[in-house]
Amino acid sequence: EGEASYADIPDNTAILGAAKITGRTSKGYAIGVLDAVTNRETAAFVRSSDQGRARQMVEPRANYFVSRVKKDFNAGATTFGGIVSSTLRQIGDDPVAAARLHSRATALGADWVHTWARRRYRWMGSVVASDVGGTPQAMARTQRSSVHYFQRPDRRVVDGGFFGGRYDTTATGM
Repeated sequence: EGEASYADIPDNTAILGAAKITGRTSKGYAIGVLDAVTNRETAAFVRSSDQGRARQMVEPRANYFVSRVKKDFNAGATTFGGIVSSTLRQIGDDPVAAARLHSRATALGADWVHTWARRRYRWMGSVVASDVGGTPQAMARTQRSSVHYFQRPDRRVVDGGFFGGRYDTTATGM
């Protein structure tokens, strides 16, 4: 928090380990799985207020996962697919990181394409659901971001339910 007169921030984070599996099953399912664990990274900085030196975590240890499955039918004229992605961060008790970063994020999706009349016509679509979680400060920051605009004055608010969208400064998940 506060301002720094100098900061030495790493350009990237170290990957501690990663695995990728891809292939096609005998039943025709195309599968891809990727998982990676990254290391905790800190930045050295000089405080503007007293010129003291300090360190701050800029990226917590994290696990990133994504998996995709797809199946073709009718010689590829119809396809169905699904995807799952997940990010889990070990923020710990660092108040600066906890106020800025989500501790978890998950997304699920499904998609389809159907073609007919010698593939002249196409019907395609997708559905997606996502969930993020973290401290009330991180979630309030997410709600105020331009991607979400939960605080927009002209937004029609739906109370409760799956699509409830009231700006909530105490929320720990969305």
